Amino acid sequence: MGGHHWVTTRSYSALHTAIRCPLVREHVSGPHPTGGHSLLTEPEFLDGVINHPPVYQSYTSPIYSNLAYAILGLAYENITGRSIFDGERDVFNNKLGMTSTTPTAPGAGADAIIPRNDSFAVFSYDIGIQGPAGGQYTSTKDLITWGKAIFNNTLLSDVLTRRWMKPTSFTSQWESAVGAPWEIYRLTVPINTIINASRIVDTYSKSGDIGQYSTYFGLVPDYNIGITVLAAGDNPNRQVVPVRGTLVDIFYKAAEAAAKEQAQVAFTGTFRSTDRNSSITLAVDGGPGVSIKQWISNSTDFLANEWLASYDDFRLYPTNLKTQADGMTYYKYHLESLSSNGEPITGDPWSELNDYWVSVDELIYNNLATDAFVIGFDQNGIVQSVSSQALRTTMLRQS
Repeated sequence: MGGHHWVTTRSYSALHTAIRCPLVREHVSGPHPTGGHSLLTEPEFLDGVINHPPVYQSYTSPIYSNLAYAILGLAYENITGRSIFDGERDVFNNKLGMTSTTPTAPGAGADAIIPRNDSFAVFSYDIGIQGPAGGQYTSTKDLITWGKAIFNNTLLSDVLTRRWMKPTSFTSQWESAVGAPWEIYRLTVPINTIINASRIVDTYSKSGDIGQYSTYFGLVPDYNIGITVLAAGDNPNRQVVPVRGTLVDIFYKAAEAAAKEQAQVAFTGTFRSTDRNSSITLAVDGGPGVSIKQWISNSTDFLANEWLASYDDFRLYPTNLKTQADGMTYYKYHLESLSSNGEPITGDPWSELNDYWVSVDELIYNNLATDAFVIGFDQNGIVQSVSSQALRTTMLRQS
């Protein structure tokens, strides 16, 4: 799907959020607005970190912690000689234009949601050293800007963004993994009506709560969509859950359906070579990817050759490799050959025949993979050419 799409509940110009995790500044002290102990100074904080008993040995199990971001904030200030707040303003306000985002409480005239009163809501409370972990006042509009900046590699290179948006550890639940700082949640989405199968869609999210405020921010790279939910009230976390669940239920399925419809328009048709009797017919059906219905190479039924004869389903899957030339955008695709319409092999829970990643770019002919295709799209997103790299054949749209 082209572009980036966002679903959100409402845009508040200064709704307090805990989008990362919470820290405290040196010499900041005084009572918590709702009572309790004074905030720690920087030396006290670091002394506490050093002397706190370990929870696990390193690389044993993921544990949610704000301390890492507190320490990162102190390291940033020590290395750069500027406050972490100035660094955040430079990124959020100056570079991205997130005008409603600030690490400190906005002025009295701000369009803010404050349940009951400031003290009850913990609205203007200074969380000090915990600031780098979750001390931002922001809006759904600004979070959308932030999400688009991540998708568009505005601040990081594309390779660093991809490396960042990966799990660093798993949990004991199939549905969740842990990144840095991502809370990664996995959902099965129906995508194959032929064999009634689903695929896993990962959401890279960050959520947090402080006082009477709760935040959820999620990115879905598979769909290029994001979700932001900001809630305020007596039980804000309980407000987030049903809203987020409804958005996920509606928009994930809608994104999958929209992508399928776009693919049907873009791919369906027959493509022929201009210098030999070679052609390929593509279709988008109830299965995954793009189906190859017929493939003739130099007057030979290529799908019936000895190498492919044991398979009955042939599908192209995209990669993110692309280039542009002559007004066209070319993407790299790989062919996957399946048996029994892709029904999983049973009897062996870890059969490598179900792990399609092990066979990508496997067979090489004259240094080019036999499963590699380059597909050219025009400016309207319609496929105009299909090239088999190993066979050195380019086929152009005929219908």
